[in-house]
Amino acid sequence: MLCESSWQATMGLPRRRPTPVGPEKERRSSSMNVTSLSRNAVIELSKVQSETCVSLLMSTSSSGVSSRQGATRFKNLIQTAEVALGHRNIREEEIESLLKPGKQLLNNSPFWSHQSEGLAVYLEGGSSRLYQLPFSVQDRAVVGGHFHVRPLLKAVAQEDFYILNLNLNGAQLLEFSAHGVKSFLPEGFPESLQEVMASGGSEAAAHHENGPCPDVYHRPGMGMEENRKLALEEWLRSLARSVESFLDSKGATLVLAGVDYVVAEYRKHDRYPHTLSQAIHGSTERMSVKELEEAGREKLVGPIKQRLENLLERYRSGLNQGRSTAGLQACLQAAGAGMVDHLLVAEDATLWGSYSAESRQLRSLEQGQPNAEELVERVCLDTLKSKGDVSFIPSLSMPNGRQIAAILRFASVDLYDYPS
Repeated sequence: MLCESSWQATMGLPRRRPTPVGPEKERRSSSMNVTSLSRNAVIELSKVQSETCVSLLMSTSSSGVSSRQGATRFKNLIQTAEVALGHRNIREEEIESLLKPGKQLLNNSPFWSHQSEGLAVYLEGGSSRLYQLPFSVQDRAVVGGHFHVRPLLKAVAQEDFYILNLNLNGAQLLEFSAHGVKSFLPEGFPESLQEVMASGGSEAAAHHENGPCPDVYHRPGMGMEENRKLALEEWLRSLARSVESFLDSKGATLVLAGVDYVVAEYRKHDRYPHTLSQAIHGSTERMSVKELEEAGREKLVGPIKQRLENLLERYRSGLNQGRSTAGLQACLQAAGAGMVDHLLVAEDATLWGSYSAESRQLRSLEQGQPNAEELVERVCLDTLKSKGDVSFIPSLSMPNGRQIAAILRFASVDLYDYPS
């Protein structure tokens, strides 16, 4: 009988589980009052209206090496907001109450040691909402009648994807989204090959004279290498069925990671239609979640480029059918009426002004002028509220040099264009 330690030595497998990575670390810091970022969360934020809506945004570091610097920069943002609130003739005690949740973060060393790439803190009425962002943002403090949510739109528009790390000693299914990183254990998910070995294997157990053995997967009459292949095949088949069932309703892209022969064997059992043809190859056992994410996003560059080309083709073909439009005023009108299926926005587009849906009156204004609002943000939010999608793309890729364009759900000729 081949026991676990002997089997692992023969197979060349390590005898301990891999070092825990991102999700475990994330759970250890989850005691911080961090709110999940989602489409609904951004929409709810945009609905808040008050004389004293404070938005504090800054880039951070996921390494934890500059936690003191992060707290200092955040303190500077709070002081900037304090001055802006004073200029609005708000009483000192009201300002102190408003900014108190933000100031309480300044001496929270564990919080500053567990950051992602960006941070957004929203304060109003003594309450706070805090989001850790998977991308950097420009440092700024904004005080106004509503929250500054434009930077969060990038997170909502960013495509979610999953990585299945095919580690023989502990497989992981990781989700990368606007919420950050999450590790999942779908129903029936066998984390390691050892689990299949310990179960005796569904087929091997039937042939074992004493029933399933807790330490061994063995089919009588077969050599070690043949049993190894059978165990690997059963493990990957079980993984594939579990992952497919979990991802079936999500339709998200799945990227495989692992050594070549394991990835190749998994593909034999994979029926999930959104598994990427390119994989992260090599020994991924010691890769951090950040390294896995970067490698995964590199694999997504080609598919994302293809999807953009498909969107632009949809836009072009829709022009002759009245199912596409461009320009700020036309997109404001279409989004406000719930007509936009997919909004295309130049990454750096910022257009300040005022717009009345009733009169269809559009005025260009400077930031800070009375009634001025960031109208690109408004179009994006109106699109999201009506279940449409938003894509931020390079300015040079925008159709006809426009800053904003829309693919419509149905044809319309009653849209008034305004050069943007």
